[in-house]
Amino acid sequence: MDPHPQGGIVKPTQGEISQILCPHCGALMDLRGFKEMGVLAPKALVECDGCKRSSRVGVVVEQTVVTLATRGHQESGPFNKVRCPVCKKPQDCTPIREMKALEAGNTLACDDCDGVSRIVSVVPQTIITLLPQRS
Repeated sequence: MDPHPQGGIVKPTQGEISQILCPHCGALMDLRGFKEMGVLAPKALVECDGCKRSSRVGVVVEQTVVTLATRGHQESGPFNKVRCPVCKKPQDCTPIREMKALEAGNTLACDDCDGVSRIVSVVPQTIITLLPQRS
């Protein structure tokens, strides 16, 4: 691991492409443009606008984030393990997705507590890992 410019150790960072932290300086980076150009892939190099240091893209994961709500309670998470807002147990929305019914406004019954939640949003996200490059 490299030493951090402000002290400490530089570690890999993980986050959504629109708001991932530079592993070198901690600056907020927006890498959506790299995805739009088709160059956001494992082993690609990206440069921080703040410290001008390069990081290598590690893992790139495309996922769908679902938000469920019921009576003032709300939970968000990946479609295959979003928590029920009533009992907090993970729910797998894969069958609903396969039926093409995973849409905002539809309802979902919990497999564990039979509580009914409303699907508030279904948002695609790209999660990546940035690995610091040695200078």
